[in-house]
Amino acid sequence: MASYPSVHALLHDFYLTPGNRITPYADDLAYYARRMLNNADLVNTLDRALTLYRLHKKQIKAIPTNEDRDEMIEVFRILTSYFEPVIDDLAIYSAFELFAKSKLLRNLFIIHTISKPSDLSSKQKKAPIHVNTVRAYDRKGIALKFENHTIGSDSLFRMSHTKYYPFGNTVRTGLKEIRRRRNFVHFIPPFAWSVSESMLKAIEYLNKELPELDK
Repeated sequence: MASYPSVHALLHDFYLTPGNRITPYADDLAYYARRMLNNADLVNTLDRALTLYRLHKKQIKAIPTNEDRDEMIEVFRILTSYFEPVIDDLAIYSAFELFAKSKLLRNLFIIHTISKPSDLSSKQKKAPIHVNTVRAYDRKGIALKFENHTIGSDSLFRMSHTKYYPFGNTVRTGLKEIRRRRNFVHFIPPFAWSVSESMLKAIEYLNKELPELDK
């Protein structure tokens, strides 16, 4: 049995190997996506957070008295206490990336960056590349090179990719909001975060799509 220095090298080989030895690794990615998602505090209080958010929205729409305003502030404080800024963002967005790549891999698309040949590398920046395509290149004797890093976030938001894990505009907005805040890991500006409906919808989407872990 062949041995590989890393799972990246293994998948690079499987991309070019006839048959389908890839999909079990899609299951692995989905498993780790669920584990990562469960690390976010907000996921474990999602139902309560959604209820509080809807209440908070109603309070904002009403003309608040001083007493109502105090209650509104208290509701928002409770809501934000369910969320750990940046830490939850990192877990949630990592879960999304793993989830998206698991869907692509399940459909036999290359999730590693193709650096050679240049024409295929350019095509991958616009749309996912199927294993049948790289195998056809390989049969023609055209050299292929896969990098150890996988495709980036920008690709995962393209319509050519998201048709394999469809979501609406609200979820898209929430995921992009989480991605933007994830970059605060290096520096957290005061009041640079909040709990929004789009964010909650993005988490709700991932929570429904990802399989539960076996107890």
